[in-house]
Amino acid sequence: MRTGERSIRTAYFLKRRRIQSALRVGKARGRLLAKYRGRERNRVTDLHHKLALQIVKRALEVGASAVALENLRGMRRRIRYSREMNGRLHRWNFRRFQKILEYKAKLHGLSVV
Repeated sequence: MRTGERSIRTAYFLKRRRIQSALRVGKARGRLLAKYRGRERNRVTDLHHKLALQIVKRALEVGASAVALENLRGMRRRIRYSREMNGRLHRWNFRRFQKILEYKAKLHGLSVV
């Protein structure tokens, strides 16, 4: 399932890189970086809420009583890929998504395993 998070993260990563190379120091740099950091966080959080709701609705359609999640604890320490892949992996906030999915599932009477 394609979520679109990768394109959001990549776009804001490139935007931050351009700002950091153009503005070396100063208040303007800090304000711009903070502005785009907030926008990225808001867009990704919105995406997580929409995706979690789709998963819960799909679980209800098939008559499931629970949603199962994989244990990803320690994944960042175990995996070593290229520098680019490690950066992408560390920007992935799966724990926040898990919390959102848990509360949406509980609202609809499903448990999370």
